[in-house]
Amino acid sequence: MLDRDTIQRLLMAPPVDLAAKVAATVGRGKIPTQQVATECGVTEQAVNNWRKNGRIDKRHIKKLAQLTGLPAEWWLPGFSSHDQASNTPWPFERWIPYSRIQQVDREDLAYIAHSIQVALNDIEGRDIKRNASSKT
Repeated sequence: MLDRDTIQRLLMAPPVDLAAKVAATVGRGKIPTQQVATECGVTEQAVNNWRKNGRIDKRHIKKLAQLTGLPAEWWLPGFSSHDQASNTPWPFERWIPYSRIQQVDREDLAYIAHSIQVALNDIEGRDIKRNASSKT
């Protein structure tokens, strides 16, 4: 992963295109080209081509984000790292990777949704009680 100062600098002034982003994050003194190639399941030549032409298959964006510490949105604005068709972020990624949810069948998804609803109702009930007791 890139160091914190480099990440901050790149977030504040991102390169203009994918090729420049790869050049700024992969290679000499940065994330090793070989590591990126191995993690993405491509050759080093493919990564070198990314640096030249910026043509990167979207399936590699999430891995680049993980390797560099830069969000997928930085790599490709509008890209959702868990579902390319969705613009809604998975709010539980820190605790439950979205990839696990994708493997759950429909019946179990309903169970998970119900459990979340119960938890939200509990939280809302506590908030209502707190607000009522603070007014008295």
